[in-house]
Amino acid sequence: MKKLSAFLLMFLLIFPFVMACDDDPDKQSSDNSNPLASYTSETINADPSWDGTIVSTEAWNLDQFVSQSSVDDLMDDPTTKSGDAIDTRNMYTVNITGADGWTPRTSKGALSMPWDIFKEGYVLPKVYDAKTYWDEESSGLKKYWLVKGAQYLDLYRSIVIYITDLADPSDPESEDEDRYISFETAALTTTSLTYWNWNGDEEETVDAIKLTDLLIDYVTTDDKALYDYVFTTADAYVTDGTSST
Repeated sequence: MKKLSAFLLMFLLIFPFVMACDDDPDKQSSDNSNPLASYTSETINADPSWDGTIVSTEAWNLDQFVSQSSVDDLMDDPTTKSGDAIDTRNMYTVNITGADGWTPRTSKGALSMPWDIFKEGYVLPKVYDAKTYWDEESSGLKKYWLVKGAQYLDLYRSIVIYITDLADPSDPESEDEDRYISFETAALTTTSLTYWNWNGDEEETVDAIKLTDLLIDYVTTDDKALYDYVFTTADAYVTDGTSST
């Protein structure tokens, strides 16, 4: 059985220099400072061009450019049902733009990157005027995410679908294939939904996105009933079982 994991997550903020978000303008961050001196660096062995040339170079992990508190400020209520704070960065996807305006989003039509992949990357301050970098094999990314002169991060509230296409047992060279598809919520059609609140004492009416609207052919052209569906929320809660369409 194939597995499709819907990350009911959505993500935000940015780094060395400028931050931006697509949500309500009243909730956008106005902090455009450049506190580079406060960033923590380390030395890593990297292959900056994914051509097999390994160099030892200074690196800054990308997650330190996106503070959780800054993201919390953009949320109406960054808490779970129990009132515990959640890592709201998990609720956004990220796009990177270089100083020359080049970006995977417009230049390659790339989908914005989930936070759990973004946070594993680095910016190499001494390589191509600050180049973004991920390990080629472990990240599963395309080379166009290695952005030279990285300067801007844009964050988008998103729902991310992870798909695992299992290897063909009849083909000994076949391997499981993992991929993601991010849906930015601002581009999705909503419907009005009334439901009982967490306390179960009153009804609330909210805008909702129908999950089956995400199962478009771009996700898969297979029979949707062939998949198991596992849901993960921003506070890392995962459904115990699997759901069908």
